Amino acid sequence: MARRPGPPCFAEANDALNFELDAAEKGEIMEYSGLILLVVGAVLLVVGYRKNSRNILVGAALLLLASHALPDFVAGVQEGYSEARAQTMPPGQRNSA
Repeated sequence: MARRPGPPCFAEANDALNFELDAAEKGEIMEYSGLILLVVGAVLLVVGYRKNSRNILVGAALLLLASHALPDFVAGVQEGYSEARAQTMPPGQRNSA
């Protein structure tokens, strides 16, 4: 039995989900996410110190580390992904550069 195509509303919904953020919006999102991680890590640091809980202190240390390293990590992944998409070649060809 042949499959019928879905209603056109699904195509419109799919187009609505595929949107691009410009560089300024991406920068703002990264700033806010880094700030949120920093605040949550600082709060966990204080709570872990007060409760004398090493597990909470480890979680706080990891969040503080992530708040500092996240923007550079995401920028590197995006750069690598965009370069990989730009340099795709058919199988069997070698890059002569």
